[in-house]
Amino acid sequence: RSPRIQTPQLQERTITAPAYCTTYMSLNTSKPPFDDVRVRQAVNWALDRASIQNASGGNQLADVATTIIPPAVSGHLDYDLYPSDDNTGDVDEAMALLEEAGLGDGFEFTLDIRSNPVAQAQAEAVQQGLERIGANVKLNVIDTSIYYETIATPSQQNNAAITGWCPDWASSASTFIPPLFDGRNIFEKGNSNLAQINDPAINDRIDEITAMTDVDEAKTAWGDLDEQIMGLSPVAPLVFSKGIFLPGENIAGYYPSTSLTDLTIIGLKDPSKG
Repeated sequence: RSPRIQTPQLQERTITAPAYCTTYMSLNTSKPPFDDVRVRQAVNWALDRASIQNASGGNQLADVATTIIPPAVSGHLDYDLYPSDDNTGDVDEAMALLEEAGLGDGFEFTLDIRSNPVAQAQAEAVQQGLERIGANVKLNVIDTSIYYETIATPSQQNNAAITGWCPDWASSASTFIPPLFDGRNIFEKGNSNLAQINDPAINDRIDEITAMTDVDEAKTAWGDLDEQIMGLSPVAPLVFSKGIFLPGENIAGYYPSTSLTDLTIIGLKDPSKG
């Protein structure tokens, strides 16, 4: 898709905030077919992330994601465990895993999505990418007003869901990894661990990193844990979502961070016009 802001005068004022948020597809490890790590890994191999990026608004609004922690969040480690040419997916790698798992003839699952155009476009790109490995992806469209409440209730979750996560209070992986992957935080309602993964090695490592007093040591450790988690593929990262902002012509000191603005430095270029 072409950039959404095309008027030259507006493009000059457009500010893109770094990608603090990750859009991902959770894979419910508590029920088939995603209780088998090989099937989860196959999905990560097969997804056409370039197509999903296009469905998300193109490179003006999203970057292809291969990690859990986005680049603008402290602790990000740049890696790709499931690489492919042009981020279009590797069907052969995926099929080899499915054959091992006994699903070489295909499988199906239900994907929860929000009832908005972008989410549905992303889901259709997921569908098309996974058709190539014989996956029949059934879309369960949920009204946006109740979507997050629904998927955060494990008894109402289907096999997978497209959602996103941004750091809660700081640009730190400590607000990214524990809420999504600590198995001790799986609740009957308000659950953020949508993969429902409860892995002792992950849980223990979260405790160890949280107890670290050396900031740089912790930063490196979070990135390494990100890669360790993706080895188990409880989620499939899709895109890193960027923020697009259009301040007024006379605004100075406008430096957005996700959806927030530092109000202590913002002002007017020419106060007489205020």
